[in-house]
Amino acid sequence: MEQRDELGIVGATVGQDEGLERGVSFLEAPVSGGVSGARAATLAIMAGGDAAVLDRARPVLRAIGPNIFHVGPAGAGNTVKAINNMMACVNSLAMMEGVAVGVKAGLDPMIVYEVVKASSGGSKALERIVTAIVPRNFEPGFKVRLMNKDLETFNTIAKDLHVPVSFANVAQRYQQAAMAAGLAGADFSTVARVVDADDGVHGLHLRVIDVVGGELGRDHARRAGVQSDHAHLLWRRRDAV
Repeated sequence: MEQRDELGIVGATVGQDEGLERGVSFLEAPVSGGVSGARAATLAIMAGGDAAVLDRARPVLRAIGPNIFHVGPAGAGNTVKAINNMMACVNSLAMMEGVAVGVKAGLDPMIVYEVVKASSGGSKALERIVTAIVPRNFEPGFKVRLMNKDLETFNTIAKDLHVPVSFANVAQRYQQAAMAAGLAGADFSTVARVVDADDGVHGLHLRVIDVVGGELGRDHARRAGVQSDHAHLLWRRRDAV
């Protein structure tokens, strides 16, 4: 009887040992890139398992992303994903805290964005100022509850390995505060709403107000996707109104 080499993709419901008992090769493949990356087929794929099995699977995996990494045995993919998401979250929170202080100090958040982008503090997280924080767009991309799950995974791994970690614990507390505020299903950028302790969940609420002139404010609002019937706009601190 002719043997057929078949490749199937299933959810992570069957463990490696159980798969081997059934004569099935096992490959884990966590991804990073969010909803937008999935739609654009630009996900980063962190494959854990036998390298030969990954070679067979590459043509299928390329359909969802070009960056396919063999990171080690089964289980390593989950670890790398947790590390990546922890670093992304901590980086984003540093940005949010910086913007919160800037806004409280009376700065235009888009000025903060432009300066930091051209300076040593620039990172991918900075783009969330434009896409999420300023326009208040927290539609789910990577949800708070999922980030909390990955931070829990990272912190558990670190604890098991006796590695002292601090930033990841602080980052998880922010996610849990957002969840307690009923924001578990929102994009994790919504944590910007709880960064400002003085304002609670409504922190970093930026208002658009009318001013005379103000070309800079108008340009910033346009880039943030903010629409208004008025010609001139300026971002202003909430507590300055």
